[in-house]
This record gives sequence, structure tokens and C-alpha cells, in this order.
Amino acid sequence: SGGVSVLSLGWADPQNRTSLSLTEPVTPGATYDLVVRMQPQELLLDKGDRLGLVVMSTDHDHTLRPPAGTRLTLDLSRSTLTLPLAPR
Repeated sequence: SGGVSVLSLGWADPQNRTSLSLTEPVTPGATYDLVVRMQPQELLLDKGDRLGLVVMSTDHDHTLRPPAGTRLTLDLSRSTLTLPLAPR
């Protein structure tokens, strides 16, 4: 116990926010809604286990990195995480 495990991964590219085949420029200062679908996985968690969510601006193995100095903002007041739960 006490370890950290990656439970699921998901990606979203703001430049491909409407389609993977359509690249649209991102306008500085503009707000965009993104849906990040996570890879499904069935897990059993014990009482007291904690889940965390890590949001990164790039993933070295899977995304193109933005130019140095690029800033991204995540509006926590408008962000949600939905977890489908089943009874044990």
C-alpha cells in the first residue's frame, strides 16, 4: 500500500477539438470545451483508496509540444470528472 498506479489514460488536442482529422488553430485567450475520453478499465478499489487526476499540457510520447512559453489554463469551476461506479 502507499504506492501510486496509473489507472487510465486519455488525450485531447485543442487543435483537433472537433475532429482528429481537422486541425483548427487555437486563438490565444479564447475558451474551448474539450472532452477527454479515458481508456476504460474495470477496477476494484478498497475503502479509503484515493483517486487523483493529473492534467498535463503535453505527453512526450503522444503529442506535439507547443512552443516554449505557451500557457494553458484549466477552469476547475467548469470542469467535471465522471466515474461510472458499480456496487460491490
